[in-house]
Amino acid sequence: MNSEKSHGKIYGIAGDEVSSELDFIKVCGEVSSHDPQIHLIEDLGYNSVQLVHPWAKDDLVIDSTKVKTDLALSFTSLKKALDITCKWLTHHPEHFGKPSLRGQCYVLIGRPIPEYVEIGWKIVDRVTYILRLSKQFYRIGKTRFLALWRLIKK
Repeated sequence: MNSEKSHGKIYGIAGDEVSSELDFIKVCGEVSSHDPQIHLIEDLGYNSVQLVHPWAKDDLVIDSTKVKTDLALSFTSLKKALDITCKWLTHHPEHFGKPSLRGQCYVLIGRPIPEYVEIGWKIVDRVTYILRLSKQFYRIGKTRFLALWRLIKK
């Protein structure tokens, strides 16, 4: 933003519309010309898996009044933005690939994440952590390690 008014200031930026998850799904259905079949399910056991960033503790909602008045910004409506995004994705199918979130393939079809899959993720995470530590150890080098070992031994 090349405006001197914005230098050194912090702005909360969000659209004007606040919609529930159901409203969002309905708008997505309208934009994509599909009639979403919504079935509310009590609990599929996703609580133990963090799929996205947690919601703010105090249920904060961003107020964008300051950025609108200072910089004269306007926001695209949710429906129009989703329409533009849907058209772009339709014309660029190469961007559909592997799922980007763990468990996405289960969530999208309404299945609970199997326990063995969660255990597999934990094993992979721990092995990855150990490999990172060993790489850091290798970078330290043998001589530095020996010097460090002598200091610890004393």
